[in-house]
Amino acid sequence: MDNLDKTDIGISATALPESGLGDRIRDAREKRGLSQEGLSRLTKAFDVERQGISRTVLTGYEKGKFKPGTRELRILYQALGLTPNWLILGQSDPERMRGLRAKYETEEEFDNKLLEAIKRLDSESLNGVAHLIFSASANASEIINKFESIRGEIENAQVDIIEASDVLIKSLGKKTKRQQELKTPIKTPSKSISKK
Repeated sequence: MDNLDKTDIGISATALPESGLGDRIRDAREKRGLSQEGLSRLTKAFDVERQGISRTVLTGYEKGKFKPGTRELRILYQALGLTPNWLILGQSDPERMRGLRAKYETEEEFDNKLLEAIKRLDSESLNGVAHLIFSASANASEIINKFESIRGEIENAQVDIIEASDVLIKSLGKKTKRQQELKTPIKTPSKSISKK
């Protein structure tokens, strides 16, 4: 999904709805406790070119001054953990799905109800569901790959920290002549102080 084109999201960036997109970006950002600057930094992790989306441009999106292109939409929905359809059209809110799942006692009961509903869909709607499932699985795969990459970097950093700690411990273990002198008690002549 790195090379997203207009058919991947089912809508042209120039044909985006005039209202709502900026609000959805802002709402999703705020729900995740991110500032615009924080989201800007986060978008770099989801951008192949590592440029991300600047805070100024994010402000323009949220205020409706700019419309994101397909590259920016992909980066935003991945960084915010959203589906393309929810970000662009406001459909299939992931929080709503979690709320629906909570209404059922077991996951199996929820899955059965979901399958019944899917069986009643027409072919166009089924294509939409298939697209959402594909998008979600592609996002999950990308997230797992990024996690594995980050985990490798963390493990390398841990090895570096251990090696640096060993060097530091060894250097602290070597006592310099001056340190030894400081540990030798200083002899001072004792003076008797008489109380008057």
